[in-house]
Amino acid sequence: GPPPEEPLTPDLLPVLARLPFYAGVDDLAFLKKLDRPDLFGDDPTDLAPRPAAKLDRSLTSDVQTKLFGQYRALPPERRKAVVSLDKQFRELPDAERDRLGRVLEEYAVWLDRLPEPLRKDVLDAKSGDDRVVAIETVQIREWQETLPAAKRQSLKVMTKPDEKANLLKQWLDAEQDRKQEWHLAARQWQAVQKGERPWPFNDETLKAEVEEFVKAALPKSRLTTAEGNKLELLRLGTTRDLGWIQYGAFLLDVAKAHPTLPLPRSGTPVTTIEQLPASIRDDVKRRNDLNPNRLKGTFGKWPEFAVAVQAELRPLKLAKADPLGPCRPGEFTPAVDEFLTKSLVPKLTPAQTAELKKFEGRWPEYPRKLLDLARANDLSVPGVTLPGPPSLWDRYYRYESPKSEKAASRPGGS
Repeated sequence: GPPPEEPLTPDLLPVLARLPFYAGVDDLAFLKKLDRPDLFGDDPTDLAPRPAAKLDRSLTSDVQTKLFGQYRALPPERRKAVVSLDKQFRELPDAERDRLGRVLEEYAVWLDRLPEPLRKDVLDAKSGDDRVVAIETVQIREWQETLPAAKRQSLKVMTKPDEKANLLKQWLDAEQDRKQEWHLAARQWQAVQKGERPWPFNDETLKAEVEEFVKAALPKSRLTTAEGNKLELLRLGTTRDLGWIQYGAFLLDVAKAHPTLPLPRSGTPVTTIEQLPASIRDDVKRRNDLNPNRLKGTFGKWPEFAVAVQAELRPLKLAKADPLGPCRPGEFTPAVDEFLTKSLVPKLTPAQTAELKKFEGRWPEYPRKLLDLARANDLSVPGVTLPGPPSLWDRYYRYESPKSEKAASRPGGS
């Protein structure tokens, strides 16, 4: 026969109290994805404290019976998921639980107000990621309806869907840039209010180190044309309010998009075929195994060219292959060598020291491991990563792109 129905136990009462707020929430990971200023997270530009969420309430017997009926109507797997979500939610640290509680409440209210077809689009999404995209799409549609009359009229007279989508994307990008600027500014609000430069540009030594890093690690030859132009424009824009905020945020994005590796102590880095060690160059020419097409766009660039060559050579298992960059203490520039011996190694655990030692003589594995361990210890590698603690760069300038390309490509579905 069918399995016995789950009884109403005291443990289940808190779950029932929060059950309406768990509609459309797959799990804790999904809930955290909603914790964005452009979705249901706290707005950093609103400096007034937000009231605590009212998720818990005493239930009358009628409401309790109704909610228990809704709970029992759920498929068994969904019941398990709701109970697990509730347990994980209650075990969160107080501050995080309070914040995510507000997200839950705001999301539930938003869902409840949606017209049924749109609510169905959100709730019927097959996965958490698909549901986020569905939410973004509905919110873009809502945003579109709030546009000034002149802009809405511009859209009405446009007959080509591609042109309409491109124009909407331009407006949406401009709106998100404005929100991003304020979101990041709120993290250093005291400096912004006083008209001072934000960290790290308020420290002349650090500011100079940042500019040196940009020249050495992010030359225009390593960036796309659009990135190079934008970086230059933002640098020139640091004279206006919040200009340093935008510049710092883009610097962090570009540095992450184009990571570099430490330079050798002597000589020039390998960026052309002629510079390859003879044992590699001759063997490759003899075997005709180095495909120039796969190196396209890397010539003259460090470390792109050497990394691409290494990727080409690895399948050949060339025993004679020399490392294409510095990969043990003493081979790096003096600044990096000093950092390695005096700043990084003393902070490593015995296990980390052994792990780093294991990669000695291997490139690019050794310098990459060095960079990983530096970041794990919140250290900046001279000339290789942005000056200053990585945690501060992330705290002040890291910003997730609010709207996915997928959602933005079909604004409002119109």
